[in-house]
Amino acid sequence: MLRSPDEALRLAEDVRAEIEAIARVVADAEQILARSGPGEPERMLVYAAGAVLHSFYTGVEIARNPSKKINRQGAENAKEET
Repeated sequence: MLRSPDEALRLAEDVRAEIEAIARVVADAEQILARSGPGEPERMLVYAAGAVLHSFYTGVEIARNPSKKINRQGAENAKEET
């Protein structure tokens, strides 16, 4: 698991920062959707939406990394105890 309270605080801050970044990406996506009207969207809006979607999923994966690290450390600790 986490080795110290400081490590836990750093991890929490990293996750908090990534969640804020994801919120900004969602706001960008909302702006793109507001600009597109009925019918086929402009090509640049499609590209912009694709870039925003990529940023969103990248942010989600980054935010998931700490939980993977904690789970991996927990499994390693369990192996050491047996």
